[in-house]
Amino acid sequence: MASGQSRARAVRRLVLAAALALLGLLAFAGPASAHATLVGTDPTEGQILTEAPEKATFTFDEPVRAQSGGVHLFDAKGVELEADTRTTDTLLVVDLPEGLADGTYVIAWRVVSSDGHPIAGALTFSIGAPSATVAAATGVSQSSPTSVRASLGIAQALTYLGVFGACGLVAFVLLLLPKEGGLDQVRERLLRIAGRFAWLVVVAGFATLVLTTLYQRAEGFSALFTDGPYEIPTGTELVSWVLAALGAWIAVGFAQGVRGRVHRVPALAGVVLALGALALVGHTRAFPPLWVMIAADLSHVLAGSIWFGGLIGLVISLRRLADRPRVAAVALGRFSALAAWLLVAVAVTGSVLGWRILRSWGNLFGTDFGRLLLVKVAVVVLVALIAAWNRYRLMPAVLADSGFADRASATGRLQRTVRIEAVLLIGVLGLTGFLVDRSPVEDTGSVALPGALDSSTFAGQTGNAKVVAVLKPATVGKNTILFQVQDLAGNPMEPSAVPGLNATSGQLSLGEQEVTNVDSGTYAATVVLPRAGTWDVQVSVRMSEFENPVVTVKVPVAAPR
Repeated sequence: MASGQSRARAVRRLVLAAALALLGLLAFAGPASAHATLVGTDPTEGQILTEAPEKATFTFDEPVRAQSGGVHLFDAKGVELEADTRTTDTLLVVDLPEGLADGTYVIAWRVVSSDGHPIAGALTFSIGAPSATVAAATGVSQSSPTSVRASLGIAQALTYLGVFGACGLVAFVLLLLPKEGGLDQVRERLLRIAGRFAWLVVVAGFATLVLTTLYQRAEGFSALFTDGPYEIPTGTELVSWVLAALGAWIAVGFAQGVRGRVHRVPALAGVVLALGALALVGHTRAFPPLWVMIAADLSHVLAGSIWFGGLIGLVISLRRLADRPRVAAVALGRFSALAAWLLVAVAVTGSVLGWRILRSWGNLFGTDFGRLLLVKVAVVVLVALIAAWNRYRLMPAVLADSGFADRASATGRLQRTVRIEAVLLIGVLGLTGFLVDRSPVEDTGSVALPGALDSSTFAGQTGNAKVVAVLKPATVGKNTILFQVQDLAGNPMEPSAVPGLNATSGQLSLGEQEVTNVDSGTYAATVVLPRAGTWDVQVSVRMSEFENPVVTVKVPVAAPR
């Protein structure tokens, strides 16, 4: 008996140590980087060199990593040449082969941001003189197949469903379900279902890892059956899956009981471990302030999990407690009292996360991430309205002393509406799965492969600030300007206000343009350039109340093709 107790204490210490380790990872790990953007290349786009370079360098505003087969070098005939690739922090370096002949060359590249999102593009340069014709590169995929992205979203949604279901049901059983006798079968039923959710975390989480590699490498499902070794992520994605699955099984196992005894503290520690693992990936750690984002994310998933698990628990419990309305009323009363606070927590933390990640109204309405988030908010609002109906209309009828038949009828109606709530929250988890692999900013850094290559990168400097700008398509008509404010060392700077932007050509001035903040020190604007020639893009950078330097970036604009 003593040895059994000592083993139980050892397991409890292990669980608590794992939970503390997770909190340490979240609290002391540096912030992840946001969606990277290409800010410069050497050679520059379209540059004609007098001699062959030893390497090509791509500079991004955030750290990136290259994957196997992510960079390809082509000559003007479309023949692929060998080139070695390496990444160092914000640099992608392509070591070019010796003895490159005169003519045009194309580097098609694809890297992965620290937030897990891939970005791709191409660079064209020439040696001696441009080739008369440049063949289109073939066999290089620049975007992930739709089937892979859809499957990844489904796998991520199922992973979230598994974590929320397992943790929420354990929390419901331990915190909300009455401890009265005769409920053992209900508890066992709920925890068996929680175990199935825990298995879902294992299976769907592993599928997410496999599909993440396909997504980041822009490969289809056929890559799973190639002869070469298949790689799965070994960084935070793998750690997150292992901790989520481990936490879910710890929660379920200790809630079911060890040697006939339920261990509440280790079970609830497993709940925290599984839910906290979700904060290791995604957009949360990519935006400051880090401690606010982590606290908001943990509170958001914890409140959402207890809400979802409570609804699932009520759907099952109310059906099995149809002949015990008083016991059912106790469970309903406990959940109803807690649900209002859970709803407030979900709304407040969700608003903090959404605004810090999107950072502008333009990103809310102009990106897939923002539009999916709006749909998610709409569904949550609908769930909140149904919850209010349950609390203020159906709950009083269940608790009223109006006779067994009336209470049973009210309980039946409540069951149906609670079931609708649960189904809608499953939809919310599904949307969350698809949000994870969507960028919260417009993808203005990608460049097309040869045949539609039309971007240029330029820079200007004054005083202690410089501006690096990318103009697309750099022809007469509608253009997108993506620019970053940097210090003289090349680090992004955050001005005290959104910079102003104007474009002039001779006596022609476009006037102040609308500028959108898309990342740390990075901004975007859409301008219509009415004529060809060299334009002065003037960026006014307010550093303080008394310091507002204007940086001028000269950009050539070509006539329409």
